[in-house]
Amino acid sequence: MTGTPASLVLIDLNSLFHSCKRTFNRRPNYSVLLEAVKCFNPTLIAFGVETGREHYFRKYLQDLGCLTIFRRPKVYENGTRTASVDVNIAIEGMRGVHDHNGLILFSNDHNLAPLVTEYRNNQKFVFTVGLEISKELRERSTKFTEITIDAVDQTTVGLELLPDQSRDALRTEC
Repeated sequence: MTGTPASLVLIDLNSLFHSCKRTFNRRPNYSVLLEAVKCFNPTLIAFGVETGREHYFRKYLQDLGCLTIFRRPKVYENGTRTASVDVNIAIEGMRGVHDHNGLILFSNDHNLAPLVTEYRNNQKFVFTVGLEISKELRERSTKFTEITIDAVDQTTVGLELLPDQSRDALRTEC
């Protein structure tokens, strides 16, 4: 390893999953995406929502070299849920602004635009990767690119990725 600090790679798992599902009806292929950033000597952190069923997925990401941070969602009286994952991404990103030479952000969330601005104000590069990337992220990033069909799984979204129903219930209906 050289004296050059690593790039910080922050992965918004929910943003990537849902935008790939809407656009391609497929899951993102994280191994393909992370292989593309290896040359940046990255520190990898993946953020997601805790469901109680993410054990194998978490292990998969850890095997790819990611630190994983999952948040338990808050459920409101009307049934809506939020985990505020973008807050965790922003906090970890701000912690790393002075220790890394740049930021690679896998997200489309406009709420992360202030984080991108902070890196740019510190003369760091910011490369945003995603689908349906917000206007704010496009304008503030040094560069951005949209994920293509080559970076998603080649099978359709599987039963294990439907979070609101148990797998057993789905299998008996199929």
